[in-house]
Amino acid sequence: MNSKITLAAVTLGLALVAGLAYAKQHHSGIVTNANQITTTPLNSTTLDGEDGTVTPPVTLSPSISCSPSCGPSTTTTGGSASVSTTLTVSTSNCSGSCSYSWSYSGSLGSPSAPSNNKRTWSLTSYNGSASISGTVTVTATDSAGNRGTTSRAITLSATQVDWVPEVQTVTTNCSYPQRTCEFGSDKRTETSDGVWGPWVTVTSPLCVGEKQACP
Repeated sequence: MNSKITLAAVTLGLALVAGLAYAKQHHSGIVTNANQITTTPLNSTTLDGEDGTVTPPVTLSPSISCSPSCGPSTTTTGGSASVSTTLTVSTSNCSGSCSYSWSYSGSLGSPSAPSNNKRTWSLTSYNGSASISGTVTVTATDSAGNRGTTSRAITLSATQVDWVPEVQTVTTNCSYPQRTCEFGSDKRTETSDGVWGPWVTVTSPLCVGEKQACP
């Protein structure tokens, strides 16, 4: 019985050796030595292109222009004095379309908004001088998410002054014992001592005399 087992083991061993020899001869891809093992790295996942490069974000360059200027001022006689300025922002390196967010400091207050890229500030004075000033800051954002910020300082001034007559002329030494007060092309005549008639329009003075203050 033991001889049969031994014979079977020997036969199995010979068959195994023969099989390995056959496989090595006809299948060279089988690894028989650890030195034959090589590794191949996996392809990396790319974000912006097949070459694996990453494009850095672009900083936008918005700019602000003022119309008629960033420091408009006016002076008006009588009535009221009004002044305004419109700020327009533009960006040359937007990817797609650009949207804008606005902020303001100082005494500017809230502007009117004709469009997303424009703001208008106005000021009116009904008595004396008035002014507003501050800094306008605009942040631009394009379709790709790129951003950029710019600022501009502005000042608006309006002055209203009451109407003050120009120097008036009292004409004396006329042919009649009367005084004539002239202002521009208008005149009025003293009808009695200290009593003056209404203003009337004339084309030229009737006579010339010394200049005094009109009553």
